[in-house]
Amino acid sequence: MLAQHGLDCVIRHADARQFDIMDEDIKKLIKIINSRAFPAAKKDSFDAMAREAATQAYTKGIQELVKTYSDVEFDGSRQDRQDVIRQAYNYSSRAIAFGASASIKDRLDKIVEILEHTTKPGIDDYAKKEALARTAVTACQNDGEIDRRKALRIAEPRLTVHLNNGEAFTVDWSMYGLRIMMTNSWCDVGSTLPLRLSTIDMPRPTNKILTRVVRLDEDTREVCVSFDRICVEILNIANHLKGIGIKLERF
Repeated sequence: MLAQHGLDCVIRHADARQFDIMDEDIKKLIKIINSRAFPAAKKDSFDAMAREAATQAYTKGIQELVKTYSDVEFDGSRQDRQDVIRQAYNYSSRAIAFGASASIKDRLDKIVEILEHTTKPGIDDYAKKEALARTAVTACQNDGEIDRRKALRIAEPRLTVHLNNGEAFTVDWSMYGLRIMMTNSWCDVGSTLPLRLSTIDMPRPTNKILTRVVRLDEDTREVCVSFDRICVEILNIANHLKGIGIKLERF
């Protein structure tokens, strides 16, 4: 099917952060689904999945650029650092154009404010903590590093995680990974965790998804897992939730 091939191209180039090509793929896909021959019942589904893939890819791109910007060993001039952050704002504008909340720019503003205080040489620890406290709603400090994941994930609705030995629930989720509250089982960092996912009004869980455990917290019993690439099953879940009128609440 021509439209499915077009959506696959969008996802592939989103994974590779080839944003200009991805944008062209989306234009071609929209042209296909707007043709008279395309089934009207499938139009919204393909459009929503392409936009969600683009939004997630751009927010991931923002995360990577901010990480570069926050690196105190950044090999470049002040102008180079400003160029990096300008690109991050460019990505935020593109994400908003594809349907992301406009608050993504506000969050980026606050993260940049934090980094301006915490990456300059000569800033004492007290001043760093004060800077973080002022913008704690979007970022926090963890072992001396800025934790930006909260600004890029979906909090509600939570997903049900089906494991071999029971069920768990997500704390937050995105196309690139999950943060899971584990109550009846545990695992090791670096291990593979196979799981299935379901959510409101889904007739059955997804097919098995292989994830990699990247972080865990023994105190809160939270496990963070990542996907190798944009997870199509998560794309379908997001599209399903929007289709039944449920708004995705992002951090």
